[in-house]
Amino acid sequence: MLMLGCVEQTPFPEPPEDITLELRKLLAFVQQAAWKQEEYGEDLKRFIERTVRFVDAHRDRLLKDAASGTAEVRPVAIQGLGFAGDGWSREALIRVLDDPDPALRERAIQALALLQSRGKAGPADLPRNRIEEALSSTFSREVVQALFFFSTSPAYGEDEALVGRIEERLAHPAREARVQAARTLAIHRRERSVPALRRALSDSEPLVRINAVSGLAAILQSGALPQVIPLLADPDRDVVQFSAELLAHLAPRGIVYRCAADGDFHEQPGRCGKCGAERIPVPRD
Repeated sequence: MLMLGCVEQTPFPEPPEDITLELRKLLAFVQQAAWKQEEYGEDLKRFIERTVRFVDAHRDRLLKDAASGTAEVRPVAIQGLGFAGDGWSREALIRVLDDPDPALRERAIQALALLQSRGKAGPADLPRNRIEEALSSTFSREVVQALFFFSTSPAYGEDEALVGRIEERLAHPAREARVQAARTLAIHRRERSVPALRRALSDSEPLVRINAVSGLAAILQSGALPQVIPLLADPDRDVVQFSAELLAHLAPRGIVYRCAADGDFHEQPGRCGKCGAERIPVPRD
């Protein structure tokens, strides 16, 4: 918190001072505050506002650096363009999507997603074919940022083909891509994604399981109880805690078990002693 306060009082550098270095500091602090929103609270909002003012103050320099800076400078400038005050950086970022370097394309998608989340860009600024190309990239970070952009795009959430591509990313070899895919599907809450999210519950990565069960609960509500309850015995403590919180939300009065065949209610899980049918967990009235 003190560190944020110190930076807040630091004046903007003017050319020929190192603008890239100052921007890198600003981006690092925004990221740190975003990761720990509960700790930083209103400081995150103020720090984003400061970064926007800095980027707008050095508009021409950052546009130039994003287009033709050194290998060290370009990624920072491109990332910074995501904080353009009124979205003036959209066209420059779209041009970077044609860059042969996947790391720079990844930064451009990330910046466009940030503009979109701030209401300064829309789905049209990252054409559908660009999303498809990025989702198929062999560069996992580009895949992750395409998923991030997709998660901020309500309009694309209605695109059945693209949703299917997101579901396929649940099998991506990179853990961070699978996590973001599960998170994206949880945000869009499409019923068609239920089978894919159920399969993701067996993923080796706890964050994938957490996001998958979160998505199932958002889509199915109490109908997700058969998937939530087994996770109470998950080997990962965070998965267990998250599942317990979900259970309390979905069934605040506890649960009973309804026979799938005759509809009778039972206090214990398992199969019905009379007919052998499965007992399904449901919220207690």
